[in-house]
Amino acid sequence: MEHTTNLYSSHVLDTKTLLETYFSPRTPELLFIETTKIIMIALHKTFKSGFVKGKSLIDISLGPTIHHLAAICEFLEEMTVLKFDDACLKEMKKWVHKEKDAYNWTHLSKVMEEITDKSDTWQAREEMLRAKMTNVSKYDFTEENPTGSLVLPKADCLLSMWGLEFISKDHEAYPKNLKIFSTYLKLGGYLLIYGDINVTFFKVGEHKYNLLACGNKFVKKALTDGGFKILQFDIVERKTPTNLVDHEKLFFVIAQKVKEV
Repeated sequence: MEHTTNLYSSHVLDTKTLLETYFSPRTPELLFIETTKIIMIALHKTFKSGFVKGKSLIDISLGPTIHHLAAICEFLEEMTVLKFDDACLKEMKKWVHKEKDAYNWTHLSKVMEEITDKSDTWQAREEMLRAKMTNVSKYDFTEENPTGSLVLPKADCLLSMWGLEFISKDHEAYPKNLKIFSTYLKLGGYLLIYGDINVTFFKVGEHKYNLLACGNKFVKKALTDGGFKILQFDIVERKTPTNLVDHEKLFFVIAQKVKEV
């Protein structure tokens, strides 16, 4: 029986099922391209070109994923990774500490070879990423101060994959959460978001998670009202026939923080 929950944090997420469903070698090809390959290519190109640059990055993204960070780790000096719930935090730390039952991401080696046109070993890239992850902590979006006692220095870049539509219960909460994200960024810093247009749910096993549907005009307005200048806004047409998630399109946005709001 399928169960529905209102927010991403309201049921313990089965992290292994999430990863196997959306980010694994067993993920249908078109879905894998949308969840994994597109953002890896976009991020690597963005940082390699120098369009976005900086020494520090904060990542606030869905699940215990590393693919987006692996694609850009050579361009940064330090990364802080924040997770919405304890299950994802625990899974992420398993990978960081190389525990026996940590998720195996070696299948990403083929994607990285395509992107970089190099045959560098995946193991070396993982070790580079681990070394640059200076902090892996909880982001409790139900609290006024989501990072609790953890005080983060403002970063040069903030990256979020499917973050705001997961933690925002309505269209009033979305810009409020965006404003909190902004507090972690330096003035002049870069916000990079990869997400879905008009998505209402995604499924993990028997659980169906309701999401906040947002159009591209709404996202753009939230960014400009939130003190950001949009530098790039790319729309990706949906090609996957899956019923696991009902998004209409995907988007990748690069915005620069130009004022405090």
